[in-house]
Amino acid sequence: MNLRPLMLAGMLTAVTTPMPEVSAAASIASTESIMSIASSGAVEEFSMDWRDAARQRTIPVKWYLPAVRPGAAVTPVPVVLFSHGLGGSRDGYEFLGRYWAEHGLAVVHLQHPGSDESVWRGKGLGALVDLRLAANLEQARARIEDVAFAVAELKRLVREDPRFRGRLDLERIGIAGHSFGANTSLWTAAVAGGFPVPGVPVLPEIKAAVILSPAPVGPDAVYRSIRIPCLHMTGTEDHSPIRDVTPAQRLEPYERIAGVPEYLVIFTGGDHMVFSGRAGTGSQPAKRRELDARLQPAIQQTSLAFLQAFLLEDKPARAWLDGQGAASLAGLIGPLGECRRKAP
Repeated sequence: MNLRPLMLAGMLTAVTTPMPEVSAAASIASTESIMSIASSGAVEEFSMDWRDAARQRTIPVKWYLPAVRPGAAVTPVPVVLFSHGLGGSRDGYEFLGRYWAEHGLAVVHLQHPGSDESVWRGKGLGALVDLRLAANLEQARARIEDVAFAVAELKRLVREDPRFRGRLDLERIGIAGHSFGANTSLWTAAVAGGFPVPGVPVLPEIKAAVILSPAPVGPDAVYRSIRIPCLHMTGTEDHSPIRDVTPAQRLEPYERIAGVPEYLVIFTGGDHMVFSGRAGTGSQPAKRRELDARLQPAIQQTSLAFLQAFLLEDKPARAWLDGQGAASLAGLIGPLGECRRKAP
């Protein structure tokens, strides 16, 4: 199994580049462009530590689970598994996990030991070297195995734990991730389509993939194996400070996957960490904070519509994604960048 291209994927901090000039028009689109999606309200947030006895590996996870109102019928909802970037943890990307759960999806953020925050925390100036070393073939494979174990563990919980009985639709699972996690998601999508990884089962439950800032993942056989709808997002400033990955190279997965519904969003001025939910951090230049505040609602909106369209088979969401008028994905992204679409 050739996982070497995954060594290009992960990073923790954004590269320092001059901020592009962004027109005042490059703000979140008018409310006409935003699909009307009602929030389901309360979310249960809690953490668990899953033990994979076969690998002697503990996988920390964090849940964002739509709450069941007292007296309401329990209805199973699709699940999204989220894979963090290199150096991340289960506590990151809350702006996506919580948002998706508020709108009716169960979300489980996986933490991948060996390529998580333990790689850099407390290591000072040596952290960058350790981050580079952690983007290796062993960790890439471990992440794929983590996802496969997570699917099996979800099935066990539904069978054995009353807290989850009847609440999860495990025939409709989405995979999502950022950076190293985006490549984890691409490999998972390939495995779901039959790409052989020894010791990892085919995962037919995986029905859709959200790919945030990926790197090329290698041979054509990987891309040919991806048979589920994919949403790709990147930015014109999506450089890598750890590996030689350019914004143009992040388009490769979209360009090389064929035969499935695909969407690509390229945010003007968007850098690598806009997808992390970092908005409001005082260490960022004011222009960067302002741009994050414009782009991140569009990231939430677009990813939710995609997941609803392909996990829930929601026809209005699909129409919004495919439409060309003001009330569509094209209308939302137009002032913020560029979007492309490929039909099967």
